[in-house]
Amino acid sequence: MTKFKENREGKRKISDDKKIVVFYHKNCSDGFCSAWVAWRKFRDEAEYIGIDPADRAPILSGKQIYMLDVAFIPDDLKKLKEDGNKIIIIDHHISRKDIITLADESLFDIDHSGCVLTWFHLFPGEPMPSLLSYVEDIDLWKFKLPNTKEIIAYLEIYDFGFDIYDQLAEDIEKKDKFADFVNKGSSIVQYEEKQVERIIQNNSEWVEFEGYQILAVNCPLLHSQIGSRVRDTFPPMSVVWYYKDDHICVSLRSNDTVDVARIAEKFGGGGHAKAAGFNVKSVEQFPWKFIGKK
Repeated sequence: MTKFKENREGKRKISDDKKIVVFYHKNCSDGFCSAWVAWRKFRDEAEYIGIDPADRAPILSGKQIYMLDVAFIPDDLKKLKEDGNKIIIIDHHISRKDIITLADESLFDIDHSGCVLTWFHLFPGEPMPSLLSYVEDIDLWKFKLPNTKEIIAYLEIYDFGFDIYDQLAEDIEKKDKFADFVNKGSSIVQYEEKQVERIIQNNSEWVEFEGYQILAVNCPLLHSQIGSRVRDTFPPMSVVWYYKDDHICVSLRSNDTVDVARIAEKFGGGGHAKAAGFNVKSVEQFPWKFIGKK
């Protein structure tokens, strides 16, 4: 049995022996579950590497490269192809729609998450684990399934590990286990909602950005929950930013009137029309003007 746990500390050396390399969106449930689906297909035949969207491609040759829920920049993809690699891209971010054309094989659909598309590609016609449906429901921020918030809150207790998610996927199909997930997740959701209120109250400032006066919140956790709450309370858009390694991550959320993917692309990022992001090196590079505290 493969004991895999996502490495969040740094980059791992890629094995010369394995002909399949799976790159996936790091620190992301959708990205990791995409890798988990690939692992169910390839097991030890592949190498699994979590990356950030801004990471550059390593030097590889003669590999079959899967890019799941993430993709290298066009120049890097072209170089990988020149070096004899086969590129398969599976993605759903509108900002990567044009990059898909550089792949030898691809699957792109903004109406599905990365992990569900990966399942469609690698296991066509086979019944899909319910776990993936819940990950998609939260990743697309649809909440069409019952108890999505509670299920995902409970899943987030666990580390990203293939064996761990194998067990979780098995448990979620059982009626008693599912009820336990919902019950425990409900308490977590209640706690998170209270934390979101406190963080917005204490860590926010008004800024002028892209012609809008909006609220920007500094917080390293609960980005989606905070961003969505601020967007709904103070439309049409919100900013959540936080320090990560040697840079600052900026997360954008919007309603139907603002395409934040286009805004993020202006600053080297990308994402979806209503949820996107980009990075800056320091607070001096923030592309907004400070107005005042909330």
